[in-house]
Amino acid sequence: MKFVPRTLFYRNVLLLLGLFVLGLGSGALALRERVQKPRIAQLAVIVARQIRLTEAAIEALPPEHRALTRPWFNARSGGALLLTEAMADPPSDPPRMSLVNRQFLDDLRSRIPGSARDVRWSPNQGGTVWVRLSIGGQGYWFTESGVQLDGELPAAGAGLLLLVALLSMTGSALIQRRINAPLARLVSAATVLAKGEAVPLLSEDAPREIATVSRAFNQMTASLARMDADRTVVLAGVSHDLRTPLTKLRLAIEMLSKEGNESLTVSMLRSAAEMDAIIDQFLDYARAGSGEATRDADLDQLLRECVERYAVGGQVVLSSLDELPDMPLRVQSIKRAVENLIENALRYGGREVLIECKLGKETARVSVMDRGPGIPAGEMDALKKPFARGKNSAGIPGSGLGLAIVDRVIGLHFGQFTLLPRAGGGLEARIELPLSSG
Repeated sequence: MKFVPRTLFYRNVLLLLGLFVLGLGSGALALRERVQKPRIAQLAVIVARQIRLTEAAIEALPPEHRALTRPWFNARSGGALLLTEAMADPPSDPPRMSLVNRQFLDDLRSRIPGSARDVRWSPNQGGTVWVRLSIGGQGYWFTESGVQLDGELPAAGAGLLLLVALLSMTGSALIQRRINAPLARLVSAATVLAKGEAVPLLSEDAPREIATVSRAFNQMTASLARMDADRTVVLAGVSHDLRTPLTKLRLAIEMLSKEGNESLTVSMLRSAAEMDAIIDQFLDYARAGSGEATRDADLDQLLRECVERYAVGGQVVLSSLDELPDMPLRVQSIKRAVENLIENALRYGGREVLIECKLGKETARVSVMDRGPGIPAGEMDALKKPFARGKNSAGIPGSGLGLAIVDRVIGLHFGQFTLLPRAGGGLEARIELPLSSG
């Protein structure tokens, strides 16, 4: 739903406000049904009884005595009995009358004789009821003062309700703030953890529910750190154990080279070098980004250093680089990722390798492009997984970890890594990195 707030703070404030309004409405309904309606009915019964008694008393008098009795009756009763001929019509009902007053008049009309249907109310004298009576052919107005039933909320009551509402909202905001503070620390720690950086332990000195979440997060962080350390140690041990026989194998090959089979010796040395490179890739994948802090660095300068490195080795890599501002990078990890892409482009493309960098509104886009056979569309996502190799890689040495390393490094930078067909043929490996850590 579009109108539901996205944050827990505003959702809880809205919920408390809704509960407050619901409680206020329920209270007002209960007051009306249980207090006002019975009071109105009771008052209507009393006024209707007075009218009937007055009407009966006047009818019992001889016509010639009614005019003399009326002042005496008015002096001893709470009402005033006025002859119609002695006064103008009473004021009409006010244009704005509360529902309570209207309900009283309707209830009173239903309880008085059928001949007295003209019932009016005016706010004068604290609220006055006027009822027209016809007794013995003579018209009378029966009045009852002090009938004040206005159900509108006075200004003091409205101010009190507003104060209660403000206090409720302030209290809910303070409560939610106490809940949000540890949640914000948890989100911040989770963000740091997602970047592969060391996370300080969350404080467990909090209410039981928050302390339980913090404790579980601390345990998860410790477990992940142990797993990552164990994996690095295992791969380092495997690397050490493999490099020892490799060194012996190189020594044996050098000794065999004296027998004159030079082509076999070169082939065996090349295979040993490839095995050594594969071991390095295993270690690169295990260590990708771990233990390296993020710092502001010049990506443009880093790309130029990569291009110069291949130029020194006699390999041509063209470049088209925009000027970029400093941005948060794990410098060695990004350099390793870019070099892996260039190595793949040279290995599979072989010609017209171009590295291009463009500055966007919020990201920097780096593209490494070649004119090789490319990658089928169905394989592009699969090749970013560890040990995956495409159909076009048959006969080309490699471990299938190069693109997986790139994907992992870019993920630690909260960027995007995609493989796209290059216009005119070939492959484009595109990296998009955010210009800021926010």
